[in-house]
Amino acid sequence: MGPAIEGALIYDDWIASIITAGQACEPLRVPLFGELRMPLADPVMTSEFGPRYHPVRKRWLPHTGVDLVDRERRWRVPVLASGMGSVMATGSFAAYGRSVIIDHGHRVATVYTHLSSVSVREGDQVEAGDRIGRLGSTGAVTGPHLHFELRLGGAAVNPLDYVAPWPEPPPGHA
Repeated sequence: MGPAIEGALIYDDWIASIITAGQACEPLRVPLFGELRMPLADPVMTSEFGPRYHPVRKRWLPHTGVDLVDRERRWRVPVLASGMGSVMATGSFAAYGRSVIIDHGHRVATVYTHLSSVSVREGDQVEAGDRIGRLGSTGAVTGPHLHFELRLGGAAVNPLDYVAPWPEPPPGHA
């Protein structure tokens, strides 16, 4: 394993430690497809989960989430909580820029990064569809987008295997 991959794994471990510290005593319950929703009302994926050539670092690194933009490529659109939960962390996390981490219980968490603004605080309770911030370009990015992760027991998994689109526009987004 080369230094680039090792560095990315250390950073991934740090994010996982934030999540697992707050969920250590809970049993893991894997969410069924559709229990969680997409974090944008009308998203388009611009980068998939898994290994990819990083556009800023110019080397192959694990991509621990998916990158999403608004279908019309607008930025500063509302970023929505994927499900009911408690905000476990907010802040600016190095390459992730402005970020929000939501604990959905049962060792399930979602991570929302590169936000232009954050509209929740640690400890806030959120419902699916609540605005938690706005899409932006903070951190190590080449342009505005939302990096979205799903963590099960702290480990990053492909969110598209679990998260469904909104069946109709979320409240306030018609």
